[in-house]
Amino acid sequence: IVLAFGNYMNSSKRGAAYGFRLQSLDALLEMKSTDRKQTLLHYLVKVIAEKYPELTGFHSDLHFLDKAGSVSLDSVLADVRSLQRGLELTQREFVRQDDCVVLKEFLRANSPIMDKLLADSKTAQ
Repeated sequence: IVLAFGNYMNSSKRGAAYGFRLQSLDALLEMKSTDRKQTLLHYLVKVIAEKYPELTGFHSDLHFLDKAGSVSLDSVLADVRSLQRGLELTQREFVRQDDCVVLKEFLRANSPIMDKLLADSKTAQ
C-alpha cells in the first residue's frame, strides 16, 4: 500500500518503483497535508482502516522478525542449493532405477516443494 501510494505520488516524475528501503518509511511522518494537520502516515493508517481492515493487525505477523533478522540470506541460499543438488541426485538415481516406488513417490511429493523453495529464494534475493 505504501509502495502504491508512493508510485501514485511520483507518477509524473519517474517510472514505477518496485520496492523501497525501510529507511524511507521515516519520510511518512515528514510529509504533511497542505494544512499541516495530517501526515502521510496518518492518512495511510486511515485508508488502511477503512479499505483494508484485515491488515490493521499486521503487527501480529511480525513476532519472529527479530529471529529472522539474525539469519544470513547467504546461508539460506546455500542450504537451498544443497537441497537442489540432493534432489537432482535423487532424480538421476531414479532414472537409473525407474522401478523404485519409494524414489518415485519421494520425487512426486517433493519436486513441487523444491520448485516453490527455489522461487521463494529468488524472491528473497
